[in-house]
Amino acid sequence: MKHITVIITHRDDKYNLEKCLNSVRETGDDFFLIDFIDSRKASVICQKNRIKYIKNELSVIISILDAKSNTDSDEYVLIIGSNEYFSGSLKNKMVSLKSTLNDDIYKFTMLKNYYGRWMKHSGLYPCQEARLFKKNLVIWTGNAIKLKPEAEVNACYGLFTGEIYCILYSSIYDHINQINKSTEEEAEIMFNSGTRSNILKILFRPCMHFIDLFFIKLGFLDGYYGLVNAVISGYYDFLVQVKLRFLRRMD
Repeated sequence: MKHITVIITHRDDKYNLEKCLNSVRETGDDFFLIDFIDSRKASVICQKNRIKYIKNELSVIISILDAKSNTDSDEYVLIIGSNEYFSGSLKNKMVSLKSTLNDDIYKFTMLKNYYGRWMKHSGLYPCQEARLFKKNLVIWTGNAIKLKPEAEVNACYGLFTGEIYCILYSSIYDHINQINKSTEEEAEIMFNSGTRSNILKILFRPCMHFIDLFFIKLGFLDGYYGLVNAVISGYYDFLVQVKLRFLRRMD
């Protein structure tokens, strides 16, 4: 039987952490929760369910993930967010195939929920993400969870049928609040790298992003919320460019 260490990342108390935990309980052997917001609620749930609770302390996380010399080749690491949970079919598939895992890295199909609606188009589906890794093939980088295979070119990939459900934005207000924070970070990164904005980028990048999501990637089939997502996504590009221009002028 393969050994799976499940790592749950927690960034917001509005997520249903217990639903996430219940969906992966039968697939894992050891459970860790990495808390990025110092949540009392998450701490209590971990204590109740005998999950190892860790604040966002890089040294502790590295000690869990980066001990390659003592890592058995049959050990895997599963990464999941507290805003995500396994579909019933994926859960059953994981349980039934756990003992026969052979590939180095496994990808999962993500089904994302925007504003209470499951988005089947808009460039959001099908989206596949690597979430299950052989422990001796991953390295730790950065100050957040960013796992990647050490030898990506030579790694053998597998794909699980079934879906990971992801509650990405609970409301339109949530989406707008998130992009305001994200665009500030992206504009600062671009500014520090020497990237410049101009009027043409400000005008045309948001329009092209909207056209891509709503027409080319069939966002109109997601109805009203497909339209809202395409507009807000175009607005994201607009904010990045104007904030970058603002930073340049302030420099």
